[in-house]
Amino acid sequence: MPVAPLLMLLGLTPPPNLTWQEVRSGATTVRCAPGEAPWCVAEAILQAPASTLGRMLMDFESYPAIFSRITEARALGPGLATLTMRLPAPLAPRDAVARFTTAQDGLTTRVDWSPAPDAAPLVPGVVRLTGYAGRWTLTELGDGRARARCEWASALGGDVPDWALPTAWSMQGAEMMEELEAAARR
Repeated sequence: MPVAPLLMLLGLTPPPNLTWQEVRSGATTVRCAPGEAPWCVAEAILQAPASTLGRMLMDFESYPAIFSRITEARALGPGLATLTMRLPAPLAPRDAVARFTTAQDGLTTRVDWSPAPDAAPLVPGVVRLTGYAGRWTLTELGDGRARARCEWASALGGDVPDWALPTAWSMQGAEMMEELEAAARR
C-alpha cells in the first residue's frame, strides 16, 4: 500500500476531498476544512532549526512550558503521551492520548501523532479528544530558520459552538507557531 493512503487510514493526514477555507493570513497562514471531521493546516517560517523544533516536539513532558493552552503532559511510555488542554471559560478542558513518531528525510523532520484514546483512563469533567491526530513537517531552510507546517484533526468536541470554531482554529494555529518558535529561542 502506498504511504499516503496508509497515513490517511491511520488518521494522520486529512482526506483529499476537503474544501479548504483560509481563516488566517500573515506570518502564520491557517486553512481549515470544516465539517463532521474537520482538519486545519498552519504554516509559518520559524526562526529556529528544524532539528531543534523536532526534538522539542518529541519531549512531551515539556509541552506545558512550550504551549500556553497545555496545562499537563505525561509520557505514558515510549512515544505515548497524554495532554490536558485549557480552553477559554466557560468551556471544559480537553485531553488527548496519542502515539508519536518521528522521521528524518534529508532536511525535513516529521513528527506524526495518532489517537490512542483508550491508553489512559478518562478524567471526570474533561472532554477526551478521541480523534487527536496530525503531523508537524519541519524543513530546514538554513540560517537557523525552518518552514513549519502543522496539520491537525481540529474537532474540539463537547461544548464548543460551531460559530466559534473558525476563530478557535485561527488562534490555535497562530499560537502553536508563535509559542514553538519562542520556546526554541529561549
